[in-house]
Amino acid sequence: MAKAKYTLEYVTKQIESLLDQLHKDKAIIYIWQLFEDKPYWQQRYNEWVSLPVEKDRALRYWDKQDIYDMSVTIKDILKSRAMTGALLGELSSPFTMFHMKNNYDMVDKKEVVNTNTNLEYQVDDSEEMQELLKNNKLI
Repeated sequence: MAKAKYTLEYVTKQIESLLDQLHKDKAIIYIWQLFEDKPYWQQRYNEWVSLPVEKDRALRYWDKQDIYDMSVTIKDILKSRAMTGALLGELSSPFTMFHMKNNYDMVDKKEVVNTNTNLEYQVDDSEEMQELLKNNKLI
């Protein structure tokens, strides 16, 4: 088995420090702001809190409940701050909508896909309808 580059203890402490930083600095709105002074990029954090590609990885951080819970809390706080900022007029609403769609899989309209293939249609074949169709007067 491959040895993990980061220990579980290191990853846990790093994510705890990110959450602590987020609680202390209310001006942080976007995830990348948390990594400005860190010795690693946001991508490393994403690897820690996401499912690994390799199934036989020696250390799987993502199945540790405390790491998962902290990552969800970070995401929820950032999402809430962005939405609140837009609603209060402190942030650009169009940019915030774009941010929410790209980072939090939000949609601004409900899309319904009809998968019912057993549709029954009633056809109005009255003389009046035939006349309207014939004269192209159907609205």
